[in-house]
Amino acid sequence: MSNWLEDDGPRLLSRETFAFELESELRRAGRSRSDVTLVVLETGRESGASGTTADEVAMLEIAEIVDETLRDTDLVGFADRAALGLVLVDADVHRSVQVLDRLMLRIGQRAFSPAVHIAVGVASYPEHGVDAASLRQNAKSRPFLREMFGTNTPVSSQRHVQFLRKEDRRADSNRGGSPAS
Repeated sequence: MSNWLEDDGPRLLSRETFAFELESELRRAGRSRSDVTLVVLETGRESGASGTTADEVAMLEIAEIVDETLRDTDLVGFADRAALGLVLVDADVHRSVQVLDRLMLRIGQRAFSPAVHIAVGVASYPEHGVDAASLRQNAKSRPFLREMFGTNTPVSSQRHVQFLRKEDRRADSNRGGSPAS
């Protein structure tokens, strides 16, 4: 039995398998002292195309783009009923920003009709949580990016780069890094 939801579509893990794999990656990261970042993508269609089916289609369209963009070692699946989850293995928040920039660029190249809203939350192990539940909660409560994609280009974009707490920025400056911009 396959853990993938679609054999001919994107590598999209079921909610249960995604939760199990996230926990497994967190245990591995704890043993190897490496980073894991959870990205939560909530999608929805522009009003006028309401309904579960329209939102599910939008989510599957985004999942296809995500699957093409991520490394084979990264995971994509349902974080919950209304959101896709991405597990970026061996990636801290700052490295994840590069992946998200590339992902949003690819999403922006796709024509969506009607428009698709995307909200992105990011949380990294061990900085923002040490278990799946705390990472999910922090990713949802730490909005990083909100965009609406229309037929050709992003219709509107609001990027929240202040997702790093003051302590995170201070620790970053002590290491010689700079916060994401």
